[in-house]
Amino acid sequence: MTALTYPNLAEPYNSALREAIPYVLERFSPVIAIIVAGSIIDGKGDQYSDLDTFIIFESNYRQRVQKFFGGVRFELLANPPEFIPLYFEQEKRDGGGSTAYMLATGHVLMCRDDAMLANFQAQARALLAGDPAYSQKQLTMRRYFLADNFENGLDLRYRDPIMGRTLILSVLKDMLIYDFQRQGKWTPRHKDLLMHIRRDNPTLARLFTDCISAQGDTFFDLACQIADMTLGTRGFFEWESDKDYLA
Repeated sequence: MTALTYPNLAEPYNSALREAIPYVLERFSPVIAIIVAGSIIDGKGDQYSDLDTFIIFESNYRQRVQKFFGGVRFELLANPPEFIPLYFEQEKRDGGGSTAYMLATGHVLMCRDDAMLANFQAQARALLAGDPAYSQKQLTMRRYFLADNFENGLDLRYRDPIMGRTLILSVLKDMLIYDFQRQGKWTPRHKDLLMHIRRDNPTLARLFTDCISAQGDTFFDLACQIADMTLGTRGFFEWESDKDYLA
């Protein structure tokens, strides 16, 4: 069997990973490669972190499995090689980059096809070194849905402020994500979103944190400032969809 090269992890992660790998090798046989990635591998994990385990195996299906090993959460992402270029294409369009990030930065625990994995890693690094390819149609539609939902919440400011606040809270995070997208940037992982905004746009980060804790009119006023800064509108704006024809 191909040698296993385990990363240097603290407990309980080290024991948990060594418990998980025999399961992976049996469940997804024949395995071509295993890459472990994420905050635990980066030394930033906590009790809520999981060990992202990307598995390339010979099969005609893909599968995601969430499972505990040694009390540690594992996200097992098993894919045949043919799926990986499709992930890269999708991530370039939507700006997520999760597969590319795992392959570009993760620890290779085992590999039976070095040339294939090196090719995927090179593609992943090239993808992340470039910019995502958001279409104008995609951005406009996203802006429309966010602005429409924000305006629905704003309409309830005085009639039903609790529901109005709830609706606005449901779109605030996505407004921050849209701000990255409209600038043509990769979208950070959700749990890293505010960290990136604090670094790139301290004013927006401060508005967001103040808004989340604010009450009454102050909440709505701060939310409007966030909408102005990210969407450039608080609701209705002029646009038109493409024509959809009957087949």
